[in-house]
Amino acid sequence: MLNGGRNDFCLQTAIGMEEAMSYHSCCWSTNTKNFVVLSANNSAKIYNWYNDREEKYPIKTIEENADKFYKYLSSTTYKTPADIVPFIMDIFRQLRNFSRKTSPVEALNLLFKLLISIEEDYTQIDTRKWSISDVPVSAGMYDSYAEQ
Repeated sequence: MLNGGRNDFCLQTAIGMEEAMSYHSCCWSTNTKNFVVLSANNSAKIYNWYNDREEKYPIKTIEENADKFYKYLSSTTYKTPADIVPFIMDIFRQLRNFSRKTSPVEALNLLFKLLISIEEDYTQIDTRKWSISDVPVSAGMYDSYAEQ
């Protein structure tokens, strides 16, 4: 909801299987702190990945106090060093220094290759499929970087 970088949260309205770890993962990767899930028993659960806890509230209470509920969610959406954006920026800086890429665009494409290599062999990446430039990877760079 909102997705403006402040006071964001994820909301699942479809009643289904609740998996705390997947909610925590979704929140972290979307740079939000809270995942609100409506449950079959007329309650809502809030999963906060940073605080690593689950809270449960009756939906009726939330409906009667919508502003208070939103303010509470907003109060738990502060920025932290563990957020995805600083995490990726730190990796980018390390990768740029390690690879000695002076061009920010080359370094960014190298980061994209690194991220894509989670799913694909880095020597076989289809740069057209991923819409990235084919930046050469130094011999042994992936092995050396992985050891750090």
